[in-house]
Amino acid sequence: MKKLALFLACLFVSTLSAIDTVEPDGDKLIIHCDGPCRDQEVFYVNFPPYVVSPPNNLAYSHAAITKEFIWLAGVTGQDLNGDPVPLGPDGITQITQAYQNLVNELNYLGISVDDVVKLDVLIETVTRDDFLTYRSTANVVQSNIWDVQPPRTISGTNYLNLGVLEVSAVVKNTKKLVVRGPHDHDHSCHHHHHD
Repeated sequence: MKKLALFLACLFVSTLSAIDTVEPDGDKLIIHCDGPCRDQEVFYVNFPPYVVSPPNNLAYSHAAITKEFIWLAGVTGQDLNGDPVPLGPDGITQITQAYQNLVNELNYLGISVDDVVKLDVLIETVTRDDFLTYRSTANVVQSNIWDVQPPRTISGTNYLNLGVLEVSAVVKNTKKLVVRGPHDHDHSCHHHHHD
């Protein structure tokens, strides 16, 4: 049992060290990776705490970035401290905050909401009426963000950890990736957006 506990602890620590950071720079996204980066094609990154609250218990990363796409993890109606904002009538305050957190991530990366190619939305539901109410509110909030609505899958769930709605996205990466490892002080470790 001790060996299993030690193995899991080591796995957890190695998982944490695999999280990279991303820094937008004009038409580039600079990925700072802790380990070898030359052969990596997917970078798992977290955003600074002034963009979106840190992941719960560091159990996941905020985004997976490749030279073609960015997968943004689900965000809920939390403030920067990780606390859910008040629900508001028909969930409007919390649902608006969830979408704003997604927009904050896109803004940080310097990527337009128009580059979102797919949304996944989870709605916490106790009754069918809950689902219909929160879906209607989400439709209103989305229409204030996108002129042309991206494809969306919307599902009900019995339990969301921090809020009544979670939204995640797949986004077209319009930036060139520049990857820097711990010993790279120049541009020797690149992934170019277009070859």
